Amino acid sequence: MNTGRQIQEKFSKTLKDPVSAKIRVTETYKAYIRGGFGLGDENIFGWGIDVKVNAKNSFGGYTGEKTYRCLFHEDKISCDEIVGDFSPIHAANN
Repeated sequence: MNTGRQIQEKFSKTLKDPVSAKIRVTETYKAYIRGGFGLGDENIFGWGIDVKVNAKNSFGGYTGEKTYRCLFHEDKISCDEIVGDFSPIHAANN
């Protein structure tokens, strides 16, 4: 699993200036999301990784670091911004 490349591709589709992106990632951990990937209400398990992203906006200034939690499941990736302590992606107990 080449998480770095997949994360870079994921964020390059949504950032105004993807070349300027400064991306930091954590170690992977077991994780799940309820109702993710359009699969109804079931829990989807995979590998989680927390990502910190800072990139330039359309004015050329950095926006400030935002934290996202991403879930890798099979060949798909889903990322959501962590707001406060909330994220729909959760660490799974071993």
